[in-house]
Amino acid sequence: MKKVNAWAFGKKNAQGAWGYDIRGANISPGADWVPIGGITATQGFSYGRMYNVAFQANSSFSANGSRPGAPSNSIRGSMSAFEMSIFIGVHEASHLLGNRDEKEADWYGIDAVLKYRSDGGRLCADQPN
Repeated sequence: MKKVNAWAFGKKNAQGAWGYDIRGANISPGADWVPIGGITATQGFSYGRMYNVAFQANSSFSANGSRPGAPSNSIRGSMSAFEMSIFIGVHEASHLLGNRDEKEADWYGIDAVLKYRSDGGRLCADQPN
């Protein structure tokens, strides 16, 4: 996983495949492009990239996750910049481990943030609470 100091935007094509535009400034390439916090590739040389959105606080975050054999989970409302980096990092790590489903990757990201919140960040001693 690598932090990239750039802004990523994504857009799905008619076949449902994502296309990406990586930029030096937080300026959308146009209609239907959405900010992207991370991108993972698992074919050939596997890699994960986390972009600037993954390190920005978000006052109106909303995600729902689902995973076979586990109850669904969700998170809504304010997320600190550190919580966003947890969510995006764990989401993308899930993809690196072979999970291709977005809702399942969201489940893992949400679970990590909720666990971080439940212990007040004690397991992340180097980070502010």
